Amino acid sequence: MLVKITESPLSDCEMITAAILRDWYAVDVETGAHLFRSRGRPKYGNAPKWFLILPHDGKLFDSRGDCERNAFRAESLDQAIATANRILPKLIQQKERRASQP
Repeated sequence: MLVKITESPLSDCEMITAAILRDWYAVDVETGAHLFRSRGRPKYGNAPKWFLILPHDGKLFDSRGDCERNAFRAESLDQAIATANRILPKLIQQKERRASQP
């Protein structure tokens, strides 16, 4: 389950790395999933775009690069976290399906 960086069980150093250096807004320590916001400017009336990334190796930091991802729009961080928590189980299923394929 994704939680805000400040509410996560990360150490202070890891919080700084995640929030400031990597620009993440929420993390799931168990699965390695993280949520960040696009820096692009949305068109008038559109909500900002958010990206949910789930690394295949399950590492929060220093992942190999292969991952499942999903993009969606949300008005606020709380709404984005709620949407991402609904999407996360689907991404985990996709990851398991890809892992089982030869």
